[in-house]
Amino acid sequence: MKQIITILVIIGLVVWGSQAIPNFDSYMLMVGLISVLVIAHELGHFAVAKKVGVKVERFGFGLPIGPTLLEKKIGETTFCLHPVLLGGYVSFPDDDPSSDVPENSPRRFENKPVHQRAAIAIAGVTVNFILGYLIMVFVIAKWGYPGDYHIKIQEILSNQSPAAAAGLQNGDLFLKINNEEVLNPDKFVQTLQENKGKPVDLLVERNNRQQAVTIVPNNEGKIDVALGLHHKYEPVRNPLEVVTKAYTFLQEKMIMNFQAMGEIFTGKRSGKEVSGPVGIIKQGGQMIQVFGISEGLVITALISVILAVMNILPIPMLDGGHLLFMAIEVLKGKPMKKEMQEKMIQACFVALIGLMCVIMWNDINTYILGK
Repeated sequence: MKQIITILVIIGLVVWGSQAIPNFDSYMLMVGLISVLVIAHELGHFAVAKKVGVKVERFGFGLPIGPTLLEKKIGETTFCLHPVLLGGYVSFPDDDPSSDVPENSPRRFENKPVHQRAAIAIAGVTVNFILGYLIMVFVIAKWGYPGDYHIKIQEILSNQSPAAAAGLQNGDLFLKINNEEVLNPDKFVQTLQENKGKPVDLLVERNNRQQAVTIVPNNEGKIDVALGLHHKYEPVRNPLEVVTKAYTFLQEKMIMNFQAMGEIFTGKRSGKEVSGPVGIIKQGGQMIQVFGISEGLVITALISVILAVMNILPIPMLDGGHLLFMAIEVLKGKPMKKEMQEKMIQACFVALIGLMCVIMWNDINTYILGK
């Protein structure tokens, strides 16, 4: 009964959201893209575990909070769908005290050699690294290398406008204003307002060709156009360049992301800039709405690599934590006491849940309450 009620509530929320929330389909597409990353990560663990002979009791998509929506046993594994998406897990006999697999069985994770356990632990992050890279290769091969964002004329509002008089057209991109690069819409508008009734030099791009234009804003500092943003993709024809540029792009963005995280930890930037699931879906959905699916795929590729890096950190409860325990086992010649491992995992679990609560609260304040 709980399952039916939960499913009906979810269906109701989706129907309501599609009618009441602008760009709802873009947000759902972003949820779908992130879900692919989660499933791929867990499939990595699943495939390697099966390969080395470890029994996988359960394969879950979503966090096991609330009633299980769907459950089906295929072979020896029970596949589950939970209502709280953007999470997942694979469960071995070691995780289930009621498992019928004997404690000394080679089908248990803990009874496998270190190198096989390490292969299982690292499989998920490996899949995320590879998937993120392949997505980026696809984006660059199809659309080109993601370049700068430019301000774009969405619509010229009047045939008598300063924009029309200067010969501007719908779709023109603004590259420079008075010899300064156009990167910020607010700065662009401010420059126009500071030059009411005065000639302003623009460099615009139309059909991949640049041309200089002189325009005179009206007495209100306006040129009577509706502005939008355009993400410019530079065509890449050489297949070898495609594969190298995909790596370069991800590397540069990862360095920028972790530099920003370092500035947050040192207090140079506000912790409110950290986005959780709500923020990622909100921003990703908006980017898809404005720039199309290519932008969603770029964000997905970055998230995939970030998930891989975060998961490989030597923090108990994460994949890197399991690798840490194995490294200690190799150095000591014997595994850490199970009770100690469990205490460390529980402590990190509480800390991570606390951190997620703070991030979720930031998301709610920023994207729902608007504070």
